[in-house]
Formats: sequence, structure tokens, C-alpha cells
Amino acid sequence: MDFMKKGFIIGITMCIILIMAFILGLYLYQNNTANIKQTETKKMAEEENEIETNTIQLITTSVNEIKISPNAVIIFERYYKKCGHNSIEQIEVPQDLVNLTQSDIEMKYKDYQIKKFSSNEITLSKQEEGICNEHYILRENYGYVAIYNIDENGKEILNEVTGVVTKYLPETDIARLRDGIKVNGKQELNATIEDYE
Repeated sequence: MDFMKKGFIIGITMCIILIMAFILGLYLYQNNTANIKQTETKKMAEEENEIETNTIQLITTSVNEIKISPNAVIIFERYYKKCGHNSIEQIEVPQDLVNLTQSDIEMKYKDYQIKKFSSNEITLSKQEEGICNEHYILRENYGYVAIYNIDENGKEILNEVTGVVTKYLPETDIARLRDGIKVNGKQELNATIEDYE
């Protein structure tokens, strides 16, 4: 009987040890799993932060990197309040503007508003108080059709004497030229001159 008692006590002790080992193993497994999940979550958060930081740096860099290329064009748009006309002038970029940024252009052309800025095209806009320089009057000048500019005060300034001889024109056209034929814009001016050629 002693032998059975001893065997019983040893069996219970072994069961208790096994149960405690199982509970300890389960505890360690759960704790380890929680630590792994926490580490993975922290690592993912750090990677997301790094991606956001890189994106912000890329955006900042790309904005600062836009510079005028040597083959760019500059478009000047002007609106004249007094006559209500718009003029558009396009030029190739001068050498001293190559590699400048938008803020550099803002400093150089303070009177203008930047409507578009890219490495290949800059559009600058401005409102003027007076009239544009595309107000003309055609008159006879010593037997030829002459082109006069009209300034803000209505004063006529000789611009060019054409090769069109007035003596070959019909009498009605000669009378109109003596009174002065007003035209606005280079297209209308060229069309009117062509009519007399």
C-alpha cells in the first residue's frame, strides 16, 4: 500500500507539474505573440511615417526644382483699360532668365501677375491704364498711303509711308484717306493696306 500511496502522490505531483508547465507555456506563447504583433504594428507605423516624409520631401523638391529652360518662351498679356484691347506678345526667353525659378521671375517682373509657370512657358499678365499701341490712322502723305499711330491724347505720329501710290486709287478711297481711315490692330491694318495694293 505504501507503494500505491507513493505512486499516487508521484502521479499527482507529475500532473500538477505538467499542468503548471502547460499554463507557463501558454502564458509565454501569448506574451510572445503579443510582443510580435506590437513590434510589427510599430514597424508598420514607422514605415508609413517614412513614406509620408519621403512624399513630402519629393513634393517640396519638385516645386523648388522648376526652372526656366533655355528653349522656353515668355508670353506677355496686357489689357489696356482705356481702349479695352488686349495685346499678346511672345518672345524667346532671354539668356539672363535661363534657370530662374518662379520666385525669381516674380521679383524681376513685379508689375506682372504670373498666370502660368513651367520650364518651357511663362505667361505674365498686366493691366495698363492707357491705350494700346495698335490704334492707327491711314492718310495720304505726298501721294502715298501713310500709316500713323494714334497716342493716348489722339495725336498722330507718322509710323511708316507705304509704297502704295494714291493717284491710282479710286477717288472715293483718296477722299477717305484725306479724312483719315482709323483701324485697330495689326490684322485690320494689314487687311486695309492689302485692299489698296
